[in-house]
Amino acid sequence: MSASANCDYALIIGIDHYPHLKELEGPVKDAKRVADWLERRGGLPRENVKRIESSRARQGQPVLAEVDAALEEILTRAEAPAGAGRRLYIYFAGHGMSQELEHVALFMADAAEGHYNRAAANAVEYRKALARRVFREQIYLFDCCRRYDAITWGTKPNWDTNPKEKNLTGLVQVVMFAAGFQEAAWERRMHYDERRGLFTEALMEGLEGAAASQNRIVTSDRLASYVQRRVEDLARRWKVEEDQNCECTVYGRQRPLILATDVDPRVRSVTVTFPKGTKHLIVTDEGGETLTAIPVRPHDTDALLDLPLAWLKITAESTASTKASKVIDLMPDGNNTTYLVDLGGRAP
Repeated sequence: MSASANCDYALIIGIDHYPHLKELEGPVKDAKRVADWLERRGGLPRENVKRIESSRARQGQPVLAEVDAALEEILTRAEAPAGAGRRLYIYFAGHGMSQELEHVALFMADAAEGHYNRAAANAVEYRKALARRVFREQIYLFDCCRRYDAITWGTKPNWDTNPKEKNLTGLVQVVMFAAGFQEAAWERRMHYDERRGLFTEALMEGLEGAAASQNRIVTSDRLASYVQRRVEDLARRWKVEEDQNCECTVYGRQRPLILATDVDPRVRSVTVTFPKGTKHLIVTDEGGETLTAIPVRPHDTDALLDLPLAWLKITAESTASTKASKVIDLMPDGNNTTYLVDLGGRAP
């Protein structure tokens, strides 16, 4: 990663232990995975990654004041002449609720029925306040439920803001939710019988290569596309909900952010069968860019390709006017089986 990552900061929050709510199993481990990636592959100095976690030894903690203090420390350092803050990552895993399409209230460990608001951070208000502070690139990752709650709105940041102050010039905010409005986020036993969040599982797969381009770059738009598709895929596999959605919204300047470079794309073997007489096999991505175009020998009717985990269109072209094509959404497979695509031909 470039030296500019030295000017990046992160606040990573994972809360398993809720004395007054249902306990979770995945958030602390998932938060550690994200923090480790930011230091190992994202290029952030360890001192720039602030981690806040719950534990059984700290019942009822962290509370919102701890989050505010951590953010204030980050902002103070980034605003200093030597800080030169460029990008801010905020990740939260724990309980949450929503009132509106773009809203989520993030529950701290002291949340209890009848006292939700004082123990919940209003993520919308924090995002709006941070839009005026230091970082022109901001990425928000929320692995929590967004079931509807008519009462819980959550608390604003504890620092003073000027309502007339404008957002930073060139600001881009990428916001990714594990669940759509009024939906739940899920955790399942995926790693050696340990429960993990489906959203963070998809997120880490994408960052580790599933969302990497052919030139070995992971960008925010490619990551969002992969995570949205993969969460839906994992939900089907784990039979949690038929219409599980992951939402991503970009505010401000519409441009992709480079999250990592030199990342080997993850691939999967695909066997394509096609009609005799096919002259070329062409694979394009969701943007219409050609990923591969290979000539076919006269008598061949199948080919084995290693293709990236992506939305792909595979076309068997015999003449300019004679084509057979199929769209696939290639996802990881734990059994390493070969994906089969039949464009009309004889299976091997």
